[in-house]
Amino acid sequence: MQCSKSGLAYLGTIWMPDADEEALLVVAIWMHWVFFFDDQFDEGHLKDDPEAAKEEVLAMMAIMTDGHPVISASENPLRHMFQYSWFGFRKRASPSLQERYKKSMKDYFDGLLRQVDVISESIAVNVEEFMDFRRSTIGVYPCHELIEYAQGIELPSHVFDHKAVIELRRISSDLVCLYEDTHDTILNIRSQSARQNDVLSYRKDLALGVEHNIIHIYRKQGLSEQEAADAVEEMFNALYKGCTTRMLSRLRLTARHLFPSRIAPVRTMSSFVLPNSSPECVVNLTNDITKDQLLAFTAFKNWISTLQHSLARQQDKEHVFHDAPYKLRKIDVQACDWFSKTKLGFVKIKADVTNDRGEYLPGSIFLRGGSVGMLLILQPDDVPEHTEQDKYVILTVQPRIPAGSLSLVELPAGMLDDSGTFAGGAAKEIEEETGMKVPESQLIDLTALAVPKTEDTTGEALRQAMYPSAGGCDEFIPLFLHQRRVKRETLKEWQGKLTGIREHGEKITLKLVRLEDLWKEGGRDAKALGAWAFYEGLRKEGKIDV
Repeated sequence: MQCSKSGLAYLGTIWMPDADEEALLVVAIWMHWVFFFDDQFDEGHLKDDPEAAKEEVLAMMAIMTDGHPVISASENPLRHMFQYSWFGFRKRASPSLQERYKKSMKDYFDGLLRQVDVISESIAVNVEEFMDFRRSTIGVYPCHELIEYAQGIELPSHVFDHKAVIELRRISSDLVCLYEDTHDTILNIRSQSARQNDVLSYRKDLALGVEHNIIHIYRKQGLSEQEAADAVEEMFNALYKGCTTRMLSRLRLTARHLFPSRIAPVRTMSSFVLPNSSPECVVNLTNDITKDQLLAFTAFKNWISTLQHSLARQQDKEHVFHDAPYKLRKIDVQACDWFSKTKLGFVKIKADVTNDRGEYLPGSIFLRGGSVGMLLILQPDDVPEHTEQDKYVILTVQPRIPAGSLSLVELPAGMLDDSGTFAGGAAKEIEEETGMKVPESQLIDLTALAVPKTEDTTGEALRQAMYPSAGGCDEFIPLFLHQRRVKRETLKEWQGKLTGIREHGEKITLKLVRLEDLWKEGGRDAKALGAWAFYEGLRKEGKIDV
């Protein structure tokens, strides 16, 4: 009820007026999470239980480590909310921003543990000591990183080492402690003090037995309610004055070079020479992408390194193109598709690859990067093991607008991100598209077993994966297998099940087909045909267990 009345989504739009829908959702979920999570330490079961509090904090911190398993809402709602917000934040935040966010979250968690120690051990603290951990537990510091993420701001890390910025961060947290988060309990004191957080919540906190309130701290020092409220008012005025005068003026002086004296001109198309290219390869950009953004795009990095490796192989006298080697001479960026202000999704380029005879190789390329496909086989546990009897495959039925379809039947699949292993990406996509949790250790990489490394055959550096559209796209797809024996009656639960992440536009229906019919039922899907062929071939060669 506290969150439903507070309008946190509206608050988020005030904080982040330029945020897109995805970022606003991530931040709104985080804000809802922090209110409920914080209540456990204020008046809930963790307020005076240091061991349980530490266990909960460590569990939350672990969520921000690589490879942490996905937590369902039914398993633990609060951890699920925090993980959802972390996954969304991680998708678009730079590594340095992620590290600053982790640091701010650790400061928040450490403050909560300090608060629990104070309560459980009845430790007397003065105002300065109280504010020291209160500015951590109020949760403002992580909000700075969330705003930076949502607004698409990329600030260099050294900015946050400046004394003025450090002081402004502290002031903003203290102001919220004393000013914001209005509750419905108001003291009978003069109106100018009635707007402050700890003043407003004092009566409620008193009734709940909550002692981490600055009015309560002043009262313990012998001040009356009115005197305590006056003291808080003086603290607020001092903070406000420090923020608007000395600190901001110092920041403006320090950062004056960041503010142009005139409006910057609109950036026009530019070009640069591709690093380590021979002969020099000119890259022509469109006006919505920079050199650094293109060079940092994972799909471009993988494609260019693979191509350059293959071109270098022409030096071998046995190479078919040795007598008239082809060279990459120019790259034209034709279009960019941004998933958000900070996340580049797809890039369309045209590469000029010719030899000295004037012969050329087609080079129109849609860069999108790698994906993973999953062959999920279910078998009733009432049939003999190690047989092919009654095996079923889970397929997905979903809209695929590029194919002109609203109900394309295919294997579960998904794009790879920049972190983790192929198996980890496959496990994540399996859960998102089917709801099935599969440990990485139970996934078999069919392509790694079936496709030899190109370094051992042609000398090139292609992935151990299938390339579904190599004539125009860089996409590579490793295919994984997972087999599971289940109760026969549970097979029906998969048929027609609705899955997918609705926030990402996924509207998926599951379809269960017999393994022997996969080549027909999934015949329009290259992943399904490839996985079926790999499975049958590897099974016949005894390289996988049936």
